[in-house]
Amino acid sequence: MFWVYVIWNDEHGKYYVGQTDDIKKRLKQHNIPQNSFSRYTKRFSGGIHEEEFASRKEAVIRERELKSGKGRDWLKRNLLPRAK
Repeated sequence: MFWVYVIWNDEHGKYYVGQTDDIKKRLKQHNIPQNSFSRYTKRFSGGIHEEEFASRKEAVIRERELKSGKGRDWLKRNLLPRAK
């Protein structure tokens, strides 16, 4: 299985969209200060949204959708307001 996930920071109004085949491991990595990619996301404790897919191809397509203009609008309308 593959996942697309969104983590956000309520305080700063920022979010991060990613995809992985091991959601628990990946979210743990975001919180390890020694990892170079966690410098930006280690402060993202506002919430987590996950979507599951059968293939990496489907997950990558959804990740790209969420990173597009329409996807960012969808996140702001449907997901991020609930975090507050």
